[in-house]
This record gives sequence, structure tokens and C-alpha cells, in this order.
Amino acid sequence: YSDVYVIDREAVRPGNTVWVLDEKDTLAIVPFTFLVRDQDHVVAKGLEPDTRLVLSHLSNPLAGMALQPLPFRD
Repeated sequence: YSDVYVIDREAVRPGNTVWVLDEKDTLAIVPFTFLVRDQDHVVAKGLEPDTRLVLSHLSNPLAGMALQPLPFRD
């Protein structure tokens, strides 16, 4: 599959969604299909290759709210 990715389980939100940072640096709530999951990871289908996952806890997440991205680190 070309659109299957392994993501950290902590990125999974209720309703089989993930929070992503869109091109305007605002929050988007995106549904996905999980194929397999274990204690730490989920194999997800339906995400784009350049998806920027939001792993931070947000107390009141609203689609469209502005977020400040952190620099990517390996």
C-alpha cells in the first residue's frame, strides 16, 4: 500500500482520528483507518506522506485553531 504508515499510538485520538497541523499551521482533525495496532504503534491507512501529526495534549482542541509548530528533530 502506498498510503500506509506506522504512527505512535499516542497520536491516535477518539473516533480513529489524528490531529494534524495543516499548511496554515492550524489544527485539523483527520479520520483514518487502522489496519493493525499494538501497545505502542498503529498501522494507519489514509494519511498523506507529509502529514504533520500533533502529539501535544490540547485541553480544548478545535478544528482551525492556530498552533505553533516546533522544529522537527530526529
